[in-house]
Amino acid sequence: MIRLSEVFESLNLKIVTVNVTALSDMVKKTVLIEVDEEKKEPVKKKIERAVLALRSTSSPM
Repeated sequence: MIRLSEVFESLNLKIVTVNVTALSDMVKKTVLIEVDEEKKEPVKKKIERAVLALRSTSSPM
């Protein structure tokens, strides 16, 4: 979870709010960001690549 927070911080996004919900065996994190309409798709792809990179480095394989 801390690594995910570091990823979002490193992307220099305008974060409006963050919500973290813990259930019995799961943690859900919702991040609301603000971005101009014309930058929406590039920012989405940037976030997806960053999360994918994080997942691949966390993989035991």
